[in-house]
Amino acid sequence: EIVICDPEGDLSGCSLVTKAMSSVTVVHVVYVLDGLVEELSRALPDVTFKSLKYDLQVTSTEDLPSRLEGAEIVICDPEGDLSGCSLVTKAMSSVTVVHVVYVLDGLVEELSRALPDVTFKSLKYDLQVTSTEDLPSRLEGAEIVICDPRVLGPSVQRLPASVKWIQSLFAGTDRLSCNIDQSKPLPDVLLTRIGEGFGPDISTYVIGQIIARERKFFQYYRNQMERRYEKFLHENGGCRNLCDLTVGILGVGNIGQHVAKVCKSFDMRVLGLVKRDVPVCERSSCVDQYFFTGQIRDLVKECDYICNVLPSCPSTRNLLSGDVLSSCKPRVRNLL
Repeated sequence: EIVICDPEGDLSGCSLVTKAMSSVTVVHVVYVLDGLVEELSRALPDVTFKSLKYDLQVTSTEDLPSRLEGAEIVICDPEGDLSGCSLVTKAMSSVTVVHVVYVLDGLVEELSRALPDVTFKSLKYDLQVTSTEDLPSRLEGAEIVICDPRVLGPSVQRLPASVKWIQSLFAGTDRLSCNIDQSKPLPDVLLTRIGEGFGPDISTYVIGQIIARERKFFQYYRNQMERRYEKFLHENGGCRNLCDLTVGILGVGNIGQHVAKVCKSFDMRVLGLVKRDVPVCERSSCVDQYFFTGQIRDLVKECDYICNVLPSCPSTRNLLSGDVLSSCKPRVRNLL
């Protein structure tokens, strides 16, 4: 009925999910990563996790639908790409109304095209001029809410009891969790997020910033505004080709891997920071070398640019604080 696809896999740090899962007895886990079921079991000891492990290099997934017979909740490795398959469409086919709390124009229309049999109820807000105080009352009777967390965040502990599932439109959950008052009861709701889809946008931003700095675009723009002309400005201080650069990516999940792929298409050297060991068979071919979090100083001293796409959580906040960046190359301190 419900498919949860969390590419980061780290459910243990999300108290909302832990609370929502407390009434579940069996969860099927379709995965590649070693240790995933054990980590989930530690986070949710009262839930039984049924293991369906696959080695994508040697094992066919043709039998997956039959192995999921009777399953209600599935946590899956995104390599299986359930997001685009008929399983999800079938799961949503019994849903009649989904409430969409949003800011972005065109979102409801896009959802309606993807799932024409579902009615999406629009609750649009302009954060600059509209108060969200009335949001809980407008969600009365709602069961599934797709939301912009900037809108829903302040109301997350005042939601109607009817709400069972919140799908955030952001990759991170911090815009919701930062509004939680731990002294008050947590909402009994399942929270999921979007792990995929942001890769192209972030990659475009990263490449754009690197080219702009290497080709002195910002200085050219300032000169243009001041009506100054310097013919060979790009030669003042050197101008490097992208293939001569090393980029360090902090966080090599779905977004980080997409950034790595784009950087590698320009023949850059790509380093990746991860919190746990990644088996060779699961490593991105676009990442030349992996580093653990504790090796961050070794990574930054190799880099011309550092791209941070880590989620905001207790283990990542202040990761670059103190004198960590003093290990960077003397000539370059570019943090994207």
